[in-house]
Amino acid sequence: MNMPKMYGIRLEYLEIEMTKEEQLAYFSYVNEQGITRIERKLDDLCENIRNQSKRISVFDDTEGEEVRTLKEVLEAENMFLDKIWFDRHLSLEYRIEQGIEDVNPEIWKGAMESARKVIEKYGEENLRPYSDFEWGMLNGKLSALRWVLGDEWDMLDT
Repeated sequence: MNMPKMYGIRLEYLEIEMTKEEQLAYFSYVNEQGITRIERKLDDLCENIRNQSKRISVFDDTEGEEVRTLKEVLEAENMFLDKIWFDRHLSLEYRIEQGIEDVNPEIWKGAMESARKVIEKYGEENLRPYSDFEWGMLNGKLSALRWVLGDEWDMLDT
């Protein structure tokens, strides 16, 4: 009965007022519980948005244009990230083979494993060196998707 969360019962039925310290503890407890509930609700909401499979109409009428789901945007962003990373990996592989550049063997081992996973995911026929135009398009698409997701323009870190 003598706990911060029992403040209301203690005051109403026992008419025992709380000290300032007890009141602070009570309000701290209430705020903490509220924040925890809000965080859970936000986590649930974010998960629902991530898993959304139905497209949302931009307009109220049924003939309105549809926008991509967040899941589709994230998948496309990951695909462009993988393809750009892989192309940069191929360039580094060439520089290493030509003796132009050296890489720590442990780091290179991890990079080769990552490259293998990208090849398995997309198929080698869908990963290639790109023309300057294609390279620009890939980077532009990644930049645009990242901007939509909240990054600054030109955020092209891979």
